[in-house]
Amino acid sequence: MSTESWLSTALPSHSIFTLPSAPAQAFGVASSSTAANPTGGLGKHAKRSTMVVRGGDLIVAVDHEIRMCSLGEVKSGGRGSFKTLRTPNLNFEITSLVPSPTGKLLAVLGSRQVVVIVLPRPGYINLVTPTVECRSIPIGSYHHSPSSSPLTKALWHPLSSTLSSLLLLTLDGQLREYDPLKDAEEPQQVVSLLPPMLNKKSGRNSGYWAAEEPGSREAVSFALGRGEGDWGSISIYGLMENGDIYGICPFLPSVARLPRSLIYSLSTVTAQKLSFLHSPSLSSSTSSITTVLPDPILLARYHAQKQWIDQLIRQIPSADIEDASDEETSGEPVEVKLEDMKGSLKRTAVQGPFLFDPPPKEIDDEEGEEDLTGSATDLFMVGLGEDGTAEEEIGKKGEVLGVLGIVWKDGRVDVCLEVEKMEGVWSGGKTVISESNPTLSVYESITLLPSPRSLPSSLRTALRATSPSFFVDPLYEDTVYVHHALGVHCIVMKSWMGPLGRALGLEDEDKREVELGRVVGRGVGSLVGCVVDSVSEDGQTSAPIQSVAIISDVYLSYSLLTLTSSLQLVALELALRVATPSSPALVPLALGAPTPSSSSPPSPSSHYTSYLRTDPFVVPTILEDRSSLPLKARIALPPPPSGQTKTLESITPDNLRYLGKTIQSFRSSTREILSAGSAVQARLDLQLKELERQMDKVMKIEDLTASMRFGSKHGSKEGLQARVERVRNVQKELISRVDKTLQGLMDRHQPMLSDMEKAWFAELRQLNEEVGGKTLGEEEGGLRSRVATIENHLNVLRPQLEEMRARALEHKEMKQKQNAALGRHQLARLEDELATESKLISSVTSKLDRLSVQTNAVTL
Repeated sequence: MSTESWLSTALPSHSIFTLPSAPAQAFGVASSSTAANPTGGLGKHAKRSTMVVRGGDLIVAVDHEIRMCSLGEVKSGGRGSFKTLRTPNLNFEITSLVPSPTGKLLAVLGSRQVVVIVLPRPGYINLVTPTVECRSIPIGSYHHSPSSSPLTKALWHPLSSTLSSLLLLTLDGQLREYDPLKDAEEPQQVVSLLPPMLNKKSGRNSGYWAAEEPGSREAVSFALGRGEGDWGSISIYGLMENGDIYGICPFLPSVARLPRSLIYSLSTVTAQKLSFLHSPSLSSSTSSITTVLPDPILLARYHAQKQWIDQLIRQIPSADIEDASDEETSGEPVEVKLEDMKGSLKRTAVQGPFLFDPPPKEIDDEEGEEDLTGSATDLFMVGLGEDGTAEEEIGKKGEVLGVLGIVWKDGRVDVCLEVEKMEGVWSGGKTVISESNPTLSVYESITLLPSPRSLPSSLRTALRATSPSFFVDPLYEDTVYVHHALGVHCIVMKSWMGPLGRALGLEDEDKREVELGRVVGRGVGSLVGCVVDSVSEDGQTSAPIQSVAIISDVYLSYSLLTLTSSLQLVALELALRVATPSSPALVPLALGAPTPSSSSPPSPSSHYTSYLRTDPFVVPTILEDRSSLPLKARIALPPPPSGQTKTLESITPDNLRYLGKTIQSFRSSTREILSAGSAVQARLDLQLKELERQMDKVMKIEDLTASMRFGSKHGSKEGLQARVERVRNVQKELISRVDKTLQGLMDRHQPMLSDMEKAWFAELRQLNEEVGGKTLGEEEGGLRSRVATIENHLNVLRPQLEEMRARALEHKEMKQKQNAALGRHQLARLEDELATESKLISSVTSKLDRLSVQTNAVTL
């Protein structure tokens, strides 16, 4: 079955999307049937995600049960059956499904309760029974009960040693880490995303804000930081309902696996910062070095960071520390445990709230709509590398810039850049004191939905009942989907992330800052498009989107799946990106291109002129790469009123009007595509004609070059190489004649000494005096007299040397003759005397050697 066929027919009609026999009225459908209870008992902060993809399996939550089917079987045209996972501990309405990175565990979230399910193996589909027994583990029954604080978000931490660290955020700002494989009842650690002055457990501090903003205590979402070789990879960000963002750094699972390169990089950077603080500063006015006392706050913070990193290094085996310089082992992870950390370094401090520069464009609060215009709902963060791609695609060596996004209940999205990385800060002492809050640079603000005042009351009710959520494309992190009550929007940040990433890759710091300012100042925005529209034709009702998933499989395709609250599936096949040259010369600038019939060849006397225009050809808009966005948004109609079926029993004027608009839209798109195809074909024909002409010119130039180098084929003309050789020989003859003429002129002319020649002769006379003395007759004081003196001394010492040699031979002979007759004491006394004589001989010999060397040097 083709990809388009099974995505548009087989999968949406699969039995996994059928409603149960007695469906609960708790899907948050913003229609007349649920107008009385729009939130479905889940609260205004509930975010739904009841459909996920695990490899080639599709998992859907329907009411209180979890269903699972094989997408490969659906594509191959197999039976449309599914398996229900039997989990006795699952006794609550499901709001979100979060699969673990390994695909073996599935976190099932309700409004206040959590259960982790051990998913079956891939062969589950071959079982005969319609249900599959699965182990279910209740998480934190005491902390997450029907009377506890509502859950707002859950994530699996990627740095966990077993990839089983589940992070749960509740509305009161408490972030708990659970490990279902160790202890599912008690959290491994608990941190608060609220600062002490807002934390209810620590009480109010009258020394801080006098007025508290609504929603400043309610944590609605969080995201993990991004980075490479810095604190960003071990940071965490929390979002409050009023839009405040707080951060915690460092944050690690209780048992984490960190790359060795990260630990060594943090150690190096921290040591450099401490060295910079202690280094003397150079005064620009006096050009003198002065000693300035370091900032005590920074000094205490960097010392705390050094202590924390040192405790991490102590947990690395000694053999691994010795191999730290090995590139193959530097990237391997090492297991660290928080329980081994000592002192106050276990308690990290909350940093923030972050400042937004410039402040994002806020929509004025409309009367009665404050809950829509002033409520943040979700947060995402991706990493931007030096080549403008996501963090997973870069070489893991360059700087990674964090891109953070906030979505509001009214559909506004604020995209920010993490220009200032958070650093490790711990509670207690001076390390938490800071003169200014960290800053986020707001790159753009995007409005996805119309003003709430322009919407009917039913759609405003739908917006209140649901919370917009982000879904980051797992294949391209610069693409983010936002699903809400009125459909699904796609935000593609590739247009500005590419230039910004290349600017980050510049080595020169000054050039990097200039290029970054130029890219940001250019104000290139993200590509935004509606991919699924869930509003009815009359614009009065909608089918809220409650889940978005991406299929990224070689066999299954690359597709987007969206699920409405009425279990209606909308599937879109997406286009994979093709690498294109990034040369500025290939960037389209103008429309239109001349046709071959309207162009005439240039005259032979003029310079070469191309058939093509100087402006590059621009691909028609309809054929442009829109980064997998469809040309028209898919329609997801709301469910029919209660008591009616989906079968179309009669054709109404509204149906005919809708079909007519749809057909007209497709006809217009077809005409645009045909016109664009004609323009592209005309351009292709013109380029082929230009290519033939250029090839003909190249052949003529090659023939002309060969004739110039080697001569013509008939030998009537001399080749270029022969001409160059002849010119070279003539030049040599001319140089020889010029030398002879110049020498003859110098011989016939009586020359006069120049100043340089006079100085040279004076130098020669000085050297003569130094060697022979001041006058030719008297050699006193010259080098010759000194050589004669040394020779006389040598002649005086030579007889003494001969005498000493003779005495040495005589002693040697006496020793040989009396060796047997001498006693031990006599022999020792004789050896001492001989040793003394030997030292004397060696001293005289060394003096003679030095005299000989000096004599040879003077002679030379």
